[in-house]
Amino acid sequence: MSNQPENLGTITVYGTQYGNLSYSISLGGSWRKPYDDGEHHETSAPPLNDNHNDPVSDPDIESIEIRVNINRPLKVEEKQAIDELSKAISRITIVINSIPDNATITLNNGHIVTGIELKQLWQKIDFDISEAGTTYLNGTQNGEIDYNNGNPIARLNINIVTSYNALNPPGGINYLPLHELAHITSAGRKSNQSVWANGKISPHDPAWSANERIANDIAKAIADFGGLAILPNARYGYSNPPPAIIVTP
Repeated sequence: MSNQPENLGTITVYGTQYGNLSYSISLGGSWRKPYDDGEHHETSAPPLNDNHNDPVSDPDIESIEIRVNINRPLKVEEKQAIDELSKAISRITIVINSIPDNATITLNNGHIVTGIELKQLWQKIDFDISEAGTTYLNGTQNGEIDYNNGNPIARLNINIVTSYNALNPPGGINYLPLHELAHITSAGRKSNQSVWANGKISPHDPAWSANERIANDIAKAIADFGGLAILPNARYGYSNPPPAIIVTP
């Protein structure tokens, strides 16, 4: 791959033959500015800041980036997985941009996610992809999601992206970024804080499962609203029945 940008519709690809790719996906439109199984969780819950309606000045608001920090040629299946992740992000962008600001997802615990919140968070999210074996602050070698004061960064190891790309295509690769987004909604962060209030817990703890299910439910609601394929049997499952996006006239 050359050092020159490669234009693929709304996706701009930068990189070299040794990896170090950066996918910049233009959002378009006029949005207001504003954690995962394999288990991508923070070591402590991020601070809550629910003032999402205030415009935020940030050079990142025009694109979602996938930054691949791997200093070797990507394997065929790894390159395919990154390509499919970029396509999934494009699909998700279209869906989220179509959700009315006043649309709501009411979770089984009573917490509510709004359309405008999803737009504000998604507009500023970026993805950092690292080598398999990279260890994160949460103690895993899978990944983590950092709310980062409303400028989120999802950090994933390349083997996780490749694995999800192979699950019920394209359901797995659609699910992965949606699940990460769900963890950093205000409802997701409140759940994270509750689970991590006393420090790290075991993935086998029921509270861990409940936290993951909340993120699954939000991800599924978004996917179902836009008709996107998603994992039918995500780890930790979905609520029965799962919540849906409700649009108020």
